Amino acid sequence: MVKSLIAVAVLTTQCTTALAGAEAPLRLYLPRNVMVNSETMSLGMIAVVRGDDRGLVKKAVATPLGRAPWSKEKLVVDRRTILTCLASNGIEVEEVEFAGAAEVSVFRKEITVNVDDVGKAALVFLQKNSPAPDGVRYELSRRPKAITVPSHGPVDLHCQLDGNPPQGFLKVNVQAFVNQRPQAQTSVLYRLVYTNRQVVASKEIPAGEVITDQNTRINKVASGLPEQPEWKPPYGMVARRLVRPGTVIRQGLFREPIEKVIVKRNEMVTVKIEADGFVISCLAKALQDGRLDESIKVRNIDSNRIIIARVADDGTVRPPFERTGK
Repeated sequence: MVKSLIAVAVLTTQCTTALAGAEAPLRLYLPRNVMVNSETMSLGMIAVVRGDDRGLVKKAVATPLGRAPWSKEKLVVDRRTILTCLASNGIEVEEVEFAGAAEVSVFRKEITVNVDDVGKAALVFLQKNSPAPDGVRYELSRRPKAITVPSHGPVDLHCQLDGNPPQGFLKVNVQAFVNQRPQAQTSVLYRLVYTNRQVVASKEIPAGEVITDQNTRINKVASGLPEQPEWKPPYGMVARRLVRPGTVIRQGLFREPIEKVIVKRNEMVTVKIEADGFVISCLAKALQDGRLDESIKVRNIDSNRIIIARVADDGTVRPPFERTGK
């Protein structure tokens, strides 16, 4: 093996030296740099091959040199490597004469699918295969990377939904095919954006004032979470503190209204019973404070019995068994 390499080296020197009075049958010109667009290389891709014997030239052009460089890779092919490959293809070393560079730097010829085209393909796929429901839209969360692929054929972009995206997101995997073979891929991440409503103070609301549609407005805002199905404006609630105009009225800024006490504890009240056109009334002593429609305990003055009665808006109380003719 060592002797063979020495012999190749000697013959290489002989071939690169001008031959007295005669040209070699095969003349190779090597450029410094060359780009290829296939997965394997032959001599004709990286060198200019000349000669009078067409059959010999054709054979040399087709001599395989191995794999082509990968994406962003550089392969260096020197004269010794070329002679070795030619010898393996049945072309003798003494038949070859070199000119040009001592070695060729080989790069992969590629094309780049730009970011905009990747994003457009993903969005079209998403809108067709997973259309957003009413009130929801897709918003690009992370710009995709450009895809670089070999240029030896047309590029087709194939999209599919990722089965395990982060919560609140949709992820589309975009894969580039060249000649029906996958070459590279990237992913596009979209955020689900929901349209929610929020109540905003349209004027100053003093503490204790009731919140209504007259002192507020409803704005629509984008959110990463869907609106609660039971959402409703807090109309009828009471401001806990002063609310400035433009403030979003969230939970904590309002409370349930506290209704006025109609019947006070230890106060004398009238127990009224209405049924079938007649009214019976008696006096009782309230044992609890009572608000409208609350049930409280009262003590009948005549019988000293304690009963449960409901507070009416006129300040009387009505036993729960009361019947009306209505």
